[in-house]
Amino acid sequence: MPDLPLRCVVLRHEGVAAPHHDLLFETSPGSALASWRVPRWPVAPGDFAVRAADHRPAYLSYEGPISGGRGLVRRVFEDAACRVSLREDLVEVCFGDGTELRMRLDGPDRWVVC
Repeated sequence: MPDLPLRCVVLRHEGVAAPHHDLLFETSPGSALASWRVPRWPVAPGDFAVRAADHRPAYLSYEGPISGGRGLVRRVFEDAACRVSLREDLVEVCFGDGTELRMRLDGPDRWVVC
C-alpha cells in the first residue's frame, strides 16, 4: 500500500429512488475520488458494491443537495489516514484505526466485500 495517507469519506445519498451510501477515496493525494455505491455503512462480508464514476475531491467535505434534483448527501464517515491498494480485480483500504476493507471484482462494475 502507498506510504502517503489518503483521504476517504462515506456519504449517505438520499432523495433518490434507491437510497445508498457512496464510498469515496483518493488513490493519490489530491486525486479524483474512486467511488463505489454500497448498500449500507459499515459494509459487511458478502455485501455487493457497484463501481461508480470518479467524483470530484470537493465531495470529501461537501454535504447538501446534488445538482439536477439528484437528492442530497450527508457525511457518515471520514478518514484522513487511509492506505489504498487499487487493482483491476481487488480493492484494499486500510483505515487510520486499523480496520480494513477488501472488495473483489464479481462482474462488470460489481464488487463483493470480502
